Amino acid sequence: MKRRRALAALVAIAIAIVVTVGLMTRRAESEMLQATTCETDLRVVFEMCERGRTNGPCEHVSKAFEEACQAGCVAGVCPEQTRCTGGDPVWCASCTDMRGALFWSNLFSTAAWCDGELGVGYAEVDPEVWDACLKEAVGRQCPEIRGTDWFARMRERKE
Repeated sequence: MKRRRALAALVAIAIAIVVTVGLMTRRAESEMLQATTCETDLRVVFEMCERGRTNGPCEHVSKAFEEACQAGCVAGVCPEQTRCTGGDPVWCASCTDMRGALFWSNLFSTAAWCDGELGVGYAEVDPEVWDACLKEAVGRQCPEIRGTDWFARMRERKE
């Protein structure tokens, strides 16, 4: 009886190790694929982030913010390749500038944070609750944006 328990415990530990190693390997492969894409074919990331791309983060953004939204999306995926070098204002804009990548990158990361915080996605919760979470989270990442009309401007559907 004691041998069976010991064997069962060893089997359970072995299974846990195999599962953990498998998950770590899968995550490492995913990170390696992302790093390889960012380093060798950034064009793929830009295409994924295009305005109008079905289920993409910039699918419904207004035309006025198309370039900045795409840049923010790319910056979130490939931060090392999209740092401000002083040449292009979209990459160097402050967090309050809706025509800059940082604003949109912050917006996407806080939207993901709100999904986790609320335990549901945007479509599954009271829009006012989700919007309040988003406004608060963006304000924490960029305190200078508090009290501005950024949220209303972001929601405009001007083409």
